[in-house]
Amino acid sequence: MKLLAPVALLSTLCLTACGKPPARAIVLTPDPAKLTMCPRTYPTPPKLPPLMQFTLPDGREVVLLDTVLERDGLTASYVIAGRGAWQACKSPVEYVEDWTASVQHPAPSN
Repeated sequence: MKLLAPVALLSTLCLTACGKPPARAIVLTPDPAKLTMCPRTYPTPPKLPPLMQFTLPDGREVVLLDTVLERDGLTASYVIAGRGAWQACKSPVEYVEDWTASVQHPAPSN
């Protein structure tokens, strides 16, 4: 019984050593072809409906709630679309540009 344990251990080690070569680390960066499609500037803001104020009989100045909600909806859509189209793409673009520059021109070591 004691003889079986070392034999099983050695056969397991030998069998796992055969087969695939060891995996190598490969540096992956975002695809440069896809990065060229990223916008470099933030999208232009939408045209908002004007806030038309009117005065109530008691003297208070108010704006219609529908106008405020429409402006808020347009602003929120603009921010979300801009964040998705620009900021989510801007970070990988800057990373690849910085990484490529550091590989091509490494900083001097002291």
